[in-house]
Amino acid sequence: MNDELRETLTYIKEDLAPKIFEQVENGNPADLGCDVFMNAYGLVYKTHEIDDNSHFLYEEYTNLARTYTEKTSKPKLLCSEGRNLVVNLHKSWKKHKILVYWLQKIFCILDLYHVKNNGLSRIVPLGLQLFKTELFDLISKSKIRAALIEQIQYEREGNGSNASYMRKCLSCLSEIAARDASLTKRKNQKKIIWEGIPNYEFSKEIFEESYLQGVKLYYTSKPIGWMSSLLIPKNFQEAIKIFEEESERIRSYENLQNKLLNIIAEEIVKRVALSLADILETGKIRMFDQDKRDEVKMMFEVFKNYETALQSITPGFKLYIEKKGLEIISDEKLQQDPIEYTRAILKYEAETDKLTDYLFSNHFAFQKSSSSAFCNFINKFSCSAPYVVDYSDYMMKKGLLGLSDREIDIRLSEIAMIFVWLYDKDIFINLYARLLAKRLLDRTSISNDAEKILIEKLKIEGGYAIVNKIYSIYQDISLSEVITAEFNQNYNQDGLHEIQFSAQILKSGCCPGISSEACLLPYKIQALAKEFSLFYKNKYSGRSITWATGLGTVEIRSLFLNKSYNFIVNPYQAVILLMFNNGNTYSVRELRENSKLSENTFKANFIKFFSPKSKIFNKESRGKTLNDEELITINENFAAATVRIIYIPKKAVRASKPSHNEEVIIAISERKQILDAIIVKIAKARIVMKHQELVSEVLEEVKSFKPQLSMIKAQIESLIEREFLARDINDLSAYHYVP
Repeated sequence: MNDELRETLTYIKEDLAPKIFEQVENGNPADLGCDVFMNAYGLVYKTHEIDDNSHFLYEEYTNLARTYTEKTSKPKLLCSEGRNLVVNLHKSWKKHKILVYWLQKIFCILDLYHVKNNGLSRIVPLGLQLFKTELFDLISKSKIRAALIEQIQYEREGNGSNASYMRKCLSCLSEIAARDASLTKRKNQKKIIWEGIPNYEFSKEIFEESYLQGVKLYYTSKPIGWMSSLLIPKNFQEAIKIFEEESERIRSYENLQNKLLNIIAEEIVKRVALSLADILETGKIRMFDQDKRDEVKMMFEVFKNYETALQSITPGFKLYIEKKGLEIISDEKLQQDPIEYTRAILKYEAETDKLTDYLFSNHFAFQKSSSSAFCNFINKFSCSAPYVVDYSDYMMKKGLLGLSDREIDIRLSEIAMIFVWLYDKDIFINLYARLLAKRLLDRTSISNDAEKILIEKLKIEGGYAIVNKIYSIYQDISLSEVITAEFNQNYNQDGLHEIQFSAQILKSGCCPGISSEACLLPYKIQALAKEFSLFYKNKYSGRSITWATGLGTVEIRSLFLNKSYNFIVNPYQAVILLMFNNGNTYSVRELRENSKLSENTFKANFIKFFSPKSKIFNKESRGKTLNDEELITINENFAAATVRIIYIPKKAVRASKPSHNEEVIIAISERKQILDAIIVKIAKARIVMKHQELVSEVLEEVKSFKPQLSMIKAQIESLIEREFLARDINDLSAYHYVP
């Protein structure tokens, strides 16, 4: 050891170190002044370059940290017991970090070369580790454990108001056990900041198990009356405070915090809430009825982190929603009006959404309970599916008029939402398909874009297989425009044909209920229809067209009057009008027989031509009566205010609306076929299976409706009779697939 090194070590050890130790204990080492530390750093920097002096300097740094621990921290800690041990441990560790921070200001040059070249611990981690090896490891784990538990108990009893102090103590344990760390200090601040990866395993070893056992013992030992008093609504705030303080103590330990919450949920919330919420007058359901919503909100704040406790509230919330919902669907006035019925459901759903948001912050469990409640009570009214379809039809014809794109999207999303709740999705689809086809054929829909959007929403919610029928109708109408345009281009290339033709083509089976009385079309229209059928057959091999001659619209220009008018009529009326191209006078009987129409259809459509404001024909009788033998003649004095006149009856026979009962009958028939197909498919794949397994798989497979168990059983029996299935001889509860 050379003289220069000896002088440096002597100065640091005998002159500077005592001053630093004193400032660490009683003040702030920074008060010594930057010049002192810069001078010491300069001596170390100058000395470490000579010979092997770095080795001695590294040892001196180690001895200084060890000396401080031996003289100041060890005497205090080794004689401390209980809560004093916790307090002194935290203070000693804090001071030790301050010491290491200022010592590394002097010896930091050693990290650059000596430590790196010799594979040694860096200055700061070495100094921090000395606290553990020279002091902390000498204290028994049981002693530390007991001290921590005593501190927690002390705070729980209300003697300590700062639960964060315990959290700092636990953080101290994780820092002491860390393998690597650094110390920093922000400018103009005294606080030394520890930076590293905390070692929670060390804290877990000496503290976690005992702490959790202590928590459980503490709360289970409390009288049931004490816990019950906390869960009475007026005392919820006190309960929240207790749980928050308990969590605050171990906030830096995420895994430990979750375990703590589970224990509290099990020992306090679950044990008391399950009984208390049902027996107290201010319990679950009654709290909603009496509008004690602020108290419910506080209950949720207590329970929200405890899954088992939430399960004690959600059933009550669900029953509350169902109770209100049953009042809506039982209202006799609403049952007579599909539009108002659906509006009432949507209004109630919006109110429930706001309530869920306010009380439960839109927690998923309560959203799920709300949806389940709506699903339950809506399906208790057999007309819910048809009524929602009628509401959809109204919205597409009138309800969406004048709304913005955003408002339209909201209205359509509401329809899709109710669709999800319906068990009778198949009835909804069949009815909706019929009304969609009618809207598209009659061109009464406000917006084609809205029609497309709703179909997409239904497809997302129900799947393509369920809404395939609806989707096909819209695709068919769009394709019809392309096919008609192509036909007209080929058929009328010379531009001489006087009839402008447009056909709307729908697949058979996609639009149930769209039917009409057959109509004997005039010769020219028959010829045109024949040409179109041939064109379509050539374009799509294997397909054929069946004409619904009673549907559609005809625009006829009158050339037999002094002024030209355009008459908008249906095919039945067109047949009658065009007869007068061949004569000026006919009897009612002749017109009816030549048109081949039934008496009711003929009268309903022909009588429109005698409207006083747009009277095309004259008849001998007055009023709306039509006698078979009376003569009909053209009104030579015909005049109208507009050139374009509509004669189509508002209540035309051509598209009478089947009752909902008819649709239910159709749906039941289709359901049997669906169940047959699914049962056979499952049985074929499994060959042999138990009755309960088969029923369970069928329930999972069926998406378009909710089958009753009796219906599934009936179809199984039917398949046995038809020899698709057979019972097992040795086990009557099992079935065999019959190839």
